Formats: sequence, structure tokens, C-alpha cells
Amino acid sequence: MFRKILIISLIITTFSGCSLISKISQKLGITMPIEEQNKLYTQAIKTKDEKYCQKIKNKNTEKNCQYSVVFEQAKERHDPNHCANIFVAPIQGLCRESVITTTPLSTRS
Repeated sequence: MFRKILIISLIITTFSGCSLISKISQKLGITMPIEEQNKLYTQAIKTKDEKYCQKIKNKNTEKNCQYSVVFEQAKERHDPNHCANIFVAPIQGLCRESVITTTPLSTRS
């Protein structure tokens, strides 16, 4: 439970930290509005499909979206090895631990 909260907090703080950068970039015409990014991010999580992440025109948010999708896919498959698709070691470790601790013993291989 703690790890789940930690991962969600990490995503939220990263996402909110990007909001200031996004607002500045948006004013310069570099990126899409935050509302659109949020919709794509939410759709990616719901469908567990990274194609929505690729449409986000903000590299940090796009990467966080991809990590979130991989995490959701790993939880769904009960496969901590799927977390290897996250290339940031601390986040990968949290993903693995969270998947292991939330996977019922009967489904562990």
C-alpha cells in the first residue's frame, strides 16, 4: 500500500512540476495544453496502451505516462519482470516491489 502511494505521489509531483514548465512552453507555443495532456495520460492508463502517451507533446509527461502504462500492464499480468521496460532504476524497483506485493500467492510463478 505504501509503495502504491509512493508511486502515485511520484507521478503527481512530477506531473505538477511539469505544469509550470508546460505553462511556459505553452505560452511559447512549444507544447499542447495541460488539459489535453491529462486526457491522453488518463486514456493511456485506462486502456494500458502507450500509443496515447506518444501523442503527448511534452517529453517528461510522455515518459511518465509510459512508465505508468508499463506499471499498470505489469500489475495486470502479475509479472514483475515486465517492469524491466522502465529504464529508471528507482521507479523500476518500485514497480517490481509493488507488483510482487500486490500479486496473490496463487498466481505467482
